[in-house]
Amino acid sequence: MIGATSLVRRTVYKPEAEGRVMDVHAARRDLENEIRRAFAGVVLGDGVSIGHAEFIDSWGKNPDGTPISDEQYRAMTANDIVDDWTQVTLEELERDNIAHFDPAGLRYYLPALMLSLLDHYDPSSMRTIGTLHGLLPDPDYPPDLAAHRFSLLNHTQKRVVARF
Repeated sequence: MIGATSLVRRTVYKPEAEGRVMDVHAARRDLENEIRRAFAGVVLGDGVSIGHAEFIDSWGKNPDGTPISDEQYRAMTANDIVDDWTQVTLEELERDNIAHFDPAGLRYYLPALMLSLLDHYDPSSMRTIGTLHGLLPDPDYPPDLAAHRFSLLNHTQKRVVARF
């Protein structure tokens, strides 16, 4: 027999279900599918890639303070997947430089980041911290900065991000 506490933990209210209770696993699958549909076909284009964000984060310098060479930059960005966000690996996402993504970079990597949190949530991971911080407006930043970061997301994409 399923106890009341167990049943409550496995269910979630979904307003569009007209008062019905939905299984948490079904709700999660719905959200994952919504994310995939909303961002299907999105490519990076001229946006900031993970490797380029890492370059920005380092201020263009090696740990010893010397400038990163063109060869080193090419190596940093050589393995960036820029045409299919579904193929970006967890290892790449762990490089966490979401703060340095421009609107195109954010639109491209955000679905992979959201799905990675659903599958591999780790509260101590900078991927988790950076993603959640990137989604929540910072009260110390001007409101137009947050709006600019999300400016390339269409209505459907914004809706699924809000649902996430």
